[in-house]
Amino acid sequence: MTRTKKIVKSVAEYFAKKGEIMNMKTYIAQDDAPHRARAIRKLTGSWARMIQIIKVNFPEEYEKATKPAPAPKPSAKPKFKAKPKIKANSAGKKGK
Repeated sequence: MTRTKKIVKSVAEYFAKKGEIMNMKTYIAQDDAPHRARAIRKLTGSWARMIQIIKVNFPEEYEKATKPAPAPKPSAKPKFKAKPKIKANSAGKKGK
């Protein structure tokens, strides 16, 4: 494996661990990034090219990073029966 692919693989694993493909600004803001963003860009030519290399060469990591988080299943809500409406019996009129 070439040096470029080793570095891109470590970034792909990092993205998979975080659960998202980051843009360069977001990646730079991370404190625990495995490599400097500028070095990655210098090796691959551009940030978009690095993402393309991840997509082609490391599809499992790419899938983990782009896969949306599973939505929580809605709990089964008990269905309540509607209460029958009480008809007003001319409460204001007495004697009839």
